[in-house]
Amino acid sequence: MPSSAPPTVSVSVAVTDTVTVAVAVAQPICAEPGCPDTVSVNVERHAEAVREAGARLVVFRELSLTGYDLAAPALDPADPRLAPLVEACAATGALALVGAPVAEADGSESIATLAVTGEGATVAYRKMRLHGAECDRFARGEVVRAELSRTEPARP
Repeated sequence: MPSSAPPTVSVSVAVTDTVTVAVAVAQPICAEPGCPDTVSVNVERHAEAVREAGARLVVFRELSLTGYDLAAPALDPADPRLAPLVEACAATGALALVGAPVAEADGSESIATLAVTGEGATVAYRKMRLHGAECDRFARGEVVRAELSRTEPARP
């Protein structure tokens, strides 16, 4: 039985005496949906956007890695195709929030937001309010509570 407490996503944000975090919203042009290399091409475009953003947090749209292709296969957060994006986040010290379908342990699938850092990717959120054709394939997510914690000062 699910816990009544919302799942927690921990995000470390480097701060100094004043909390100032540069945030960017990016929407690169996506590759043609349904092609074998769609995710790889979109990951490269996301990585380029992270490098160009000059921000600590870069937010992308829903299902951004698939070009909002509702038929695209689920993506594992450990998928090696995410490596260029992980490397871009490592080089810039950024956290990228990207969209992709993901498979759950019970076999269901969700529209998810992946939190990508220089250390890898994890599922940060699963869409709660599905509509239209999304309801035919995807399961509804649960409420998530995010916690920000202080870490070492930001890199110059």
